[in-house]
Amino acid sequence: MPDADTVRQDEFAAFETSVNGKFTTLETGIANIWTELKRINNRKTWINGSLVVFGSALGSGIVSALQHMHP
Repeated sequence: MPDADTVRQDEFAAFETSVNGKFTTLETGIANIWTELKRINNRKTWINGSLVVFGSALGSGIVSALQHMHP
């Protein structure tokens, strides 16, 4: 009688195939993200991103100041 904790070779092969397929999908996704980052890595993107962060911080500060004003 086989042990309940023992994995058969065919079960392991199916698991290995499944995991390898998931890693392949992950590697493809990472490669796509890396390609997109290389495409948008330029001065205009850096400036626009910086302005968005600065505007968000400024807006947050204004809202915080208005919330703490006492009548």
